[in-house]
Amino acid sequence: MAADIPGNASSSAGKAAFTVVITRPSGQSTELIERLSVAGMATLEFPLIDIAPVADDAPLRAALASLERYALVIFVSPNAIDHAFAKSDAIWPHALPVGVVGPGSVQALARHGVSAPAHRVISPASGADDDNGRFDSEGLFAAIESALGEANLEGKRVLIVRGDGGREWLADHAIPTIDYCDVHSYPRDDHDSFVDSPAALKEFIENRAAAAFSIRKPLVFGEFGMGVEGYNSASQAEWYKAFFEGNVRAGAGGAMGRGWFPPGAFCATCRGAGSMSPL
Repeated sequence: MAADIPGNASSSAGKAAFTVVITRPSGQSTELIERLSVAGMATLEFPLIDIAPVADDAPLRAALASLERYALVIFVSPNAIDHAFAKSDAIWPHALPVGVVGPGSVQALARHGVSAPAHRVISPASGADDDNGRFDSEGLFAAIESALGEANLEGKRVLIVRGDGGREWLADHAIPTIDYCDVHSYPRDDHDSFVDSPAALKEFIENRAAAAFSIRKPLVFGEFGMGVEGYNSASQAEWYKAFFEGNVRAGAGGAMGRGWFPPGAFCATCRGAGSMSPL
């Protein structure tokens, strides 16, 4: 007899070939479940994240009460938007730009009455299919730079509304005593970056370079390696070509590659030694 599994399973669970376990916070998967159901897949809601208000919301209330101090407000997620607007019933200033990462946040803003053309909402561009969009911090900062210009935020305050935790890459690298931004990519292991092809690697480099330039820092791409077997139907040579060409095109300050190569691949005396190649 099968063991009981906690969660909310769809009625088609016994008919589908397999079941998709959805770990998003409770109540935030309705649209996804509907799309999966239309595609003939059964679903099981099994939330692994609990979204809750902060214990002390005084800093948030104070920031929202003095929005005139900011040149831009960035919301990192629909949850951040919903929780922030729950703390304020004031009309959002029409002249204050808002930056968000993806379509879900654009929709969340619209639910609270903040939408184009009355308001200036900045977000990474969506393709014909949102699955082809790149919705991350680097994509957002590239969109902000394109919309507002690099110099428009110089010396001005930006409010970032987010939960506890999350990525600190841009905040960390914006520290004045740090001279450059550093980034790595490991296509075989780092599935969060979605670098699954040489073309995607070039796009990854462009996004990171744009983010670095937005805070006036050069980008140095740390060690990149690819074995002789290549990866995901692309050869080792194709991966390295995309890596170095992408860094040159993006204007990176430096790029380093490492790898093991067959004897004689580059010179008669090479015996599989790793290489480090600055631009």
